[in-house]
Amino acid sequence: MIVGKRVLLRAMERGDLPRVQRWMNDPEVLRRIYTYRHLSLDAEERWLQQMGESSSDFVFAIDTHDGTGAAIHIGTTGIHHVDWKNRTCMVGIVLGEARHRGQGLGTEAMHLVVRYAHQELGLHRVELEVYPFNQPAIRSYEKLGFRLDGTRRAATFREGKFQDVLVMSVLPGELLSA
Repeated sequence: MIVGKRVLLRAMERGDLPRVQRWMNDPEVLRRIYTYRHLSLDAEERWLQQMGESSSDFVFAIDTHDGTGAAIHIGTTGIHHVDWKNRTCMVGIVLGEARHRGQGLGTEAMHLVVRYAHQELGLHRVELEVYPFNQPAIRSYEKLGFRLDGTRRAATFREGKFQDVLVMSVLPGELLSA
């Protein structure tokens, strides 16, 4: 478990999957993430099993607390495609519950996962991909010290057109506080 001020990251559990599957079928969530496909509960279960067997993927549930102190599962984050030789990885985040977006919870969760990648896993370069239209996410990443590396021009075909993908990264000395 990785504990922050307002969020905590914990191991994803099978019981979390119906919620994750609902989020991954939400058109607003899908629009902002690279996956861009509807997922069945069986597909989510296979995905979680593969993550558990992988030495290059680490998946976390993001929890926060309601007013009574009870934990609420609000999203997922993870470290993916770890290249142990070059000490690099990709990170991603989904805040599935719309009412928890725009409050800095995702920024804090991303800070925790990047710090874990740098300090606990010894990774040097942490990168992510984001769509140019997702300005709230870009601002969040920039607050944490992520820098724009470049644009993968017309990298995906979505919503009837080719779309660019921005690549951003952060190195250990560049990570800022959430």
